[in-house]
Amino acid sequence: MPCETQTYEINNDVKTGGNYYKPADFKDFIDDNQIHLNRYEETLPVGGKNKRLIEHIRTLYRSDDLTKSLPLGSHGALGLPFESYQLAYTLSLAQDIFGGRVTANVLTNQGKYTRSADMKGVNKPFPATDPDDLWWIRSGMPLFYPVAQSKARFYSPYGYEDPLGSQTKVRFYREALPACYWLLLEATEDAHSNTAEVLEYEFRTLTPKRMQDANNNEIAALSDELGLVVLTAIIGTEILYWAPIRT
Repeated sequence: MPCETQTYEINNDVKTGGNYYKPADFKDFIDDNQIHLNRYEETLPVGGKNKRLIEHIRTLYRSDDLTKSLPLGSHGALGLPFESYQLAYTLSLAQDIFGGRVTANVLTNQGKYTRSADMKGVNKPFPATDPDDLWWIRSGMPLFYPVAQSKARFYSPYGYEDPLGSQTKVRFYREALPACYWLLLEATEDAHSNTAEVLEYEFRTLTPKRMQDANNNEIAALSDELGLVVLTAIIGTEILYWAPIRT
């Protein structure tokens, strides 16, 4: 199960395979001690071997009692996700873009970015070796009932919380009935009670066939034999128009 991914831009002027690279040409890129690591805001120099980090994502997993996140790199027997974090700013990048106009407090309190310093320490999930001044974008997290109730729901979440703390509730098809398989999402309701709902399913493809948005507009879709959507329609008191899907 992935817990951390890093994506790099690299350049390498060494080709031991003539006009082509060989796997051995990139061996040094694995070890940061063997190659120069450029900051995100820097342009890779021409010549030599260089790399710079362009994306960094971490995934935390939920404890099996569903009450907290586990440390980075750990997961329980259930393997349920807690939240993901994507690196947005390093200290040098923030200074390069904003100069002195933006402080750590602005990024944390107004920008709602999560600072590494706040994620380290006793019972905190990030490693102590992290620099303090890294700011991350939260993905938001699924919300679960207590263990006994979640187990009966096959650990399906009852809602989601976005990075700003707003919660969206979800309802599954036949949720109130004993024969519910927790497979099809039937309705969502956001923090302002705006509801979107599936009115009819295409059970051959297990996809929505007719839906209603928060403004009571209905949307319908037709699928072909392969389950691909070929027509959609916006429906009021009557069909307003059909929109063919170009394939």
